[in-house]
Amino acid sequence: MRTIAFILIIFLAGCKTTQPIQESPLLLNLSWSPYNSNLQKVNYINHKKPITLIFPTFGGSIFGNPSQEFTTLEVDKNNFTLTIPVYLSSRAEKMRLSDDLKIKPNGTKSLRIATFHHYPEYGSNIGGGYFANKANGNPLLLMYFSNPVSITGTVLHDNEKYIHDIQTSEQGWFWLEVVEVASKQFEVKKYAGDTTNIEFAAILAQ
Repeated sequence: MRTIAFILIIFLAGCKTTQPIQESPLLLNLSWSPYNSNLQKVNYINHKKPITLIFPTFGGSIFGNPSQEFTTLEVDKNNFTLTIPVYLSSRAEKMRLSDDLKIKPNGTKSLRIATFHHYPEYGSNIGGGYFANKANGNPLLLMYFSNPVSITGTVLHDNEKYIHDIQTSEQGWFWLEVVEVASKQFEVKKYAGDTTNIEFAAILAQ
């Protein structure tokens, strides 16, 4: 079972899940849904006021804390378009090396778009969120890599094991999926689906 702590800390179209060198804004047509703290979709929210979706970024790692705000979207329906401008990739930073992860080539830069929300009906606090695979609820991470990259290795976090097996063949934006393979053990790999099966999961207070 994924922990809520993991989701809050890790704060990721068409049929293809990779993009060529970006020469124009990337438009992602997505939806959002309310989820509870057990990461289960709920249907009891009365949409009296728009929800604000918040997208900060951080560079140089797959998991981490966001450092810069990218954009916010006020959404009064369940569908929205996330526009990723060409300039955003310039925020990418050299991926930090560690004994646990093997990154080839070493000079690869990365950027991740993180996910938060503010829903007025639940007070003034900023809430957590994540991109979710609608079919199974798995977390999805939206990442930019500056070149083709291979990332392998295992990272331990909060008594959970994350096995990385990421292979890309070009520069660009990619969706990564976090799949539970055993108790407290997850695999991080390239997402094989398409954006019609992706939604923003807003974790609402109960």
